[in-house]
Amino acid sequence: MKPIIFLGMAGVGKTSIARTVSATLSLNFVDTDLLILDQYQMNLEDLKFKLGDQEFIELESRFVFDHLKSGSILAPGGSFIYATNLIEKIRDNVVFIYLYDEPSNILKRIPNLNTRGIVGLEDKSFSEICLERHKLCLNVAHFQYNINHLGFSKTISQIKNLLIMMK
Repeated sequence: MKPIIFLGMAGVGKTSIARTVSATLSLNFVDTDLLILDQYQMNLEDLKFKLGDQEFIELESRFVFDHLKSGSILAPGGSFIYATNLIEKIRDNVVFIYLYDEPSNILKRIPNLNTRGIVGLEDKSFSEICLERHKLCLNVAHFQYNINHLGFSKTISQIKNLLIMMK
């Protein structure tokens, strides 16, 4: 099975859904944010500030690329969608699953907005970033799920069924 990469805004539920799906299907789960936090020993916002947005995106890209393995599910940071060079390079060899929810719903799930390392938040509102990334994700994703309409349980169930059929 090709590696599965979840796309979507920070706080949409990529990690929760990917972890649940991978556990149920006995697939390897990789949370690149946790790997970055572990290696750099600082919160994502501080790291983003230290590196700058572009280098931060490149760092996320390297972690994604280094962990692409058959039978793996990856939950990268939301700004991974800006890694257009890597996305183009790997698009035919992975499955991109885009998770969408309304910005207002996502904001309710993010208690630590200022330390999440969200690229672009200095210049744009959260809603503007969501819209910008939504357009990018729609152009990249092989499959998309609207959590606002489906809810978490149904989204997980549909993704599990999709991946079982792909095996």
